[in-house]
Amino acid sequence: MGQNSEGGALYYTELSPEEAMAMDGKLSPLQKFLRSGILARPGEEISKDALIAKIADRKICGLGKARTEVLPLLISDGLVEEFEKPRSTGRGEKWLRHTNKQSNKTSFVIPGVPLPSAESELVTNGLEMAPAAVCN
Repeated sequence: MGQNSEGGALYYTELSPEEAMAMDGKLSPLQKFLRSGILARPGEEISKDALIAKIADRKICGLGKARTEVLPLLISDGLVEEFEKPRSTGRGEKWLRHTNKQSNKTSFVIPGVPLPSAESELVTNGLEMAPAAVCN
C-alpha cells in the first residue's frame, strides 16, 4: 500500500517477485538467496565481497547475515567453493566459484550400478539414479 507524495489517497500496487520474496518472513536468507538467481551458471566466479554486496543490494538480507549465515551455508552445502585469487601485492583476495551441485538434490553412488561413461547416459530424477538401459 502506498500514498501519493501530497499525502492524498492511499493506493495499492502489485509487488514484484523480488519485493514479495523480501517481505516473506517464512523464508530464510539462504532460501531467498537460492531463489534470487544471483549465481546463474556453474563455473561462474565472483569476489566474496561483491557477492555480499549483491545480496544486500537486492535486499535478500543485510551485510551481516550475508557474511555470517548465507555464505557459510553455501560453502558447507557445496554450492560454492572458496578460493584465493593472487594479487600482485599483499594477500590474495577471497573469491567464490559456483559448483555444478544443485540445491535440494543429493548425489550418491549405488553399489553394483556402473558409473556413467561416454557411451552410457545416466537418467536421474532427483535422488534416484540408474543407467538409461534399466529405466522404462
